[in-house]
Amino acid sequence: NARKRANRAAAKAAKEEEEAEQRQKAEEEEKKAKEKAAAAAEREAHAEEGKQHTTDDKRLRNLRKKLKEVTALKALPSDSLNEAQMAKIGNESNLVEEIKEIEARLG
Repeated sequence: NARKRANRAAAKAAKEEEEAEQRQKAEEEEKKAKEKAAAAAEREAHAEEGKQHTTDDKRLRNLRKKLKEVTALKALPSDSLNEAQMAKIGNESNLVEEIKEIEARLG
């Protein structure tokens, strides 16, 4: 009788120990999953930031090219310019403003 109780107690203790180990493993796996998700979210955020940075770089190059064209047009005599060229010259302040905005964003 005493031996049966001892065996039951030992079996119960072993079962409880096994359950505790399973809970601990589950908690560790959950923690790892959360860390992986956080790392993935961070990588994604950096990727989005990189895409925006690339887009801004391209836009900045394009705007600088347009500003260079405006500078070249301003060097020509004004009576030899057509309406489209005059409009480009008139748009110079907008180009400069947008360039400054993008440069500020890029740091």
